[in-house]
Amino acid sequence: MNLSKTKQAPTSQIEEFIFQDFLLARRQNCPSENVTSDFVFVFENDSKTDATFVMHTMLNSYLKQGFNVCFVSLTQSFGHYNSVSQKLGVDLKSLRESKQLVFVEGLKHLGNSIISQSDNVSIAETDDFRSLIYNNSLCELYNNLITYVDQLGSEGKPVAVMIDDISMLLSIGVLSKDIVSLCHSLQSHLTQRKLGPLITLSNNYGDDDDCLSMVKFLRHLCTVSIQISSLPSGYCKDVHGQMKILRRNQLGRNKAIERTVQFKVNDKNVNLFAVGLSLAVL
Repeated sequence: MNLSKTKQAPTSQIEEFIFQDFLLARRQNCPSENVTSDFVFVFENDSKTDATFVMHTMLNSYLKQGFNVCFVSLTQSFGHYNSVSQKLGVDLKSLRESKQLVFVEGLKHLGNSIISQSDNVSIAETDDFRSLIYNNSLCELYNNLITYVDQLGSEGKPVAVMIDDISMLLSIGVLSKDIVSLCHSLQSHLTQRKLGPLITLSNNYGDDDDCLSMVKFLRHLCTVSIQISSLPSGYCKDVHGQMKILRRNQLGRNKAIERTVQFKVNDKNVNLFAVGLSLAVL
């Protein structure tokens, strides 16, 4: 990422802001148990925006930094993510083969599970999404994710857990409270093991009360919220939207930190503008 027009920003500027509590704890030699593993909640505030670029950017950033990553995709295939990552200089196929990346193709598993159920065909015991189809339970998915996380963190490397559009679980009958419990349990496990962050994506528009309720609870639960919305002034080809980042207080800070920037998504990077400084929207 880079800050346009006025000054250049290092690739990790946004990531450093998001995870500055960990950096501050290291500088102050704070005990690691005083810092909760970050839960980063990314959400689309209207139907005119697409927040998946944040997930792509963070996925590739973590992998380049040497994190092991467990990625659960509920809306796109592995081929899609690999194609985008190759444009950013990362080969997900080789990283998956080297065990640095565990990629759970939720979209594929859900489709196979539905077909198996309708044809009365037994589903493999290792299918992470078997219990989702039969009783809308997230227990089996959670247990399998914990297994993946513990395996990835067994050699002392940091681990990031990422789930793309988690609101998709609502469409197959999972209750919003169960999704919130899943996120809370994953964050608690990552904190207990001192591994790394949890990052999820959801939409936040329409008249779905369950989705709105889930987003409300996750915004309260998360340590960092990233709201992606369209420009208040309307469509602009040179600035695609607005990003509002809110970091909850940790380490005894008196108040939350908030930052708003505007962005433009390109093929290989994202340009960030301080609000009001892009010539396109002046």
